[in-house]
Amino acid sequence: MEWVARGLTPILNVSDLQQSFAWFERLGWKKKWEWGDPPDFGGVTSGDCQIFLCQGAQGGRGRSAVERTFGRGVDLE
Repeated sequence: MEWVARGLTPILNVSDLQQSFAWFERLGWKKKWEWGDPPDFGGVTSGDCQIFLCQGAQGGRGRSAVERTFGRGVDLE
């Protein structure tokens, strides 16, 4: 049996979850869910595509001097 990937969900590290939801909604995406109290993790969708948004923790923000991102309070060195 051959296993085939049917989807991929990127996780973006964001500074402000609610502002990020609003930004994606201006592009036609819809807020699908949020989690936490107060919320710091959530997802937006467009058709069958989904992007996770994580405030100040896991996920990438593009190029910087930081080699890796691991989230709050994690020290792997």
